[in-house]
Amino acid sequence: MSEVLFAGAAVALFHSPPPRAQTPPSPLSKTYVDTLIQRAFYNFNEAVSLTNGQEARLMEAISGAKAVCGNLKRKAKGDPNERYILWKVGELENHIILEERDLVLKRMRRGAQKKNNIINAFNAELARGRPDFSKLEGYHTRMVTIDRNKAAELRYSIQQRGRNLSTTITNAMENAVIRGDMASMRSDMAYVTTNDRHLSVPLEKYRRLERKLKARANRERLKAELDERLARASLLTDDDRFAEAWTVIQQLQEKIARARTQLEPRTAYRFDVEIGNLAERINTKEDSLMEVNLRVLREEGPDQAIDYLDKVLRECGVSLLKVARVDSAIIAVAGPQRGIHDDAIERELGELTRHSQTGDFTLESARQLAARKIQQRADSLRAIA
Repeated sequence: MSEVLFAGAAVALFHSPPPRAQTPPSPLSKTYVDTLIQRAFYNFNEAVSLTNGQEARLMEAISGAKAVCGNLKRKAKGDPNERYILWKVGELENHIILEERDLVLKRMRRGAQKKNNIINAFNAELARGRPDFSKLEGYHTRMVTIDRNKAAELRYSIQQRGRNLSTTITNAMENAVIRGDMASMRSDMAYVTTNDRHLSVPLEKYRRLERKLKARANRERLKAELDERLARASLLTDDDRFAEAWTVIQQLQEKIARARTQLEPRTAYRFDVEIGNLAERINTKEDSLMEVNLRVLREEGPDQAIDYLDKVLRECGVSLLKVARVDSAIIAVAGPQRGIHDDAIERELGELTRHSQTGDFTLESARQLAARKIQQRADSLRAIA
């Protein structure tokens, strides 16, 4: 049985077709190789001619050219045109090296330019009287990605500038307080608060300057209030409202007396002088009106003098003592044959009668007016006594 199987296998082997010979690969034509190489060079030229995106396109061209070289090298082994293929591949590889070197140089020049721009901007900001430390930190962060050694130099410059400026700005704030330059003082304090991470102003010194600033601000507000009251008294004097002016002056003097320790000596002295000048001006105007009233008494008689006294001196608020002096002079001229009280009452009743005829006053308001004016006359007579 085994012999039969062996015989059948031998017959089958004898009649099986011979093995197919492996077909050798077709050789690469020079035209095909030249086309690939020229296409790679064309890609380089196209990338160089671009205005935008040149570097990215050049990197694509380099990557494509390297792929062409590797592919041709593999296919060139055993190829009849192997030497020609390797020669052309060598040309392309040399160009790739040149393009890569040029790309590196461009990146280096661009990095150097970028670094110089950062350094120039950093130095310009650092040289300012009050540099923005947040900008300086931003320049340092950008430099870290380019040149770490240079970034370390920038960090040192930031720290050194902060130390020097701490002393400078502290002295500037103290001088601003002395000069009374509140705008500069507030600006420097705001700057210190904003850049406190880089400035080392001692906390106690900062608080002391802050207290000085508040005290100075309080003095400025007090001075403004006193100036306003003084101006108010001056306007009242200009309007011949002497009683109101004296009231404002009295309030002003009381305010200064209470707050004198808060005022600078020269400021307190200025107010004392200006108040004295204003008081002298009021007295001069009152004396002038009093002299006019006495001249009316001499030239026109007691009736006209009393009328001027009531309508001018009392309406203007001339001091009671000066009104009393005029009253005393009127009494001396009028004589005992005509009592001053009776004369006053008669004139008041005549005035009330006139107003009642025009319907300007009610009976009650008339009584109040008479009582007020008679009381004024009595107060004047008491002041004389």
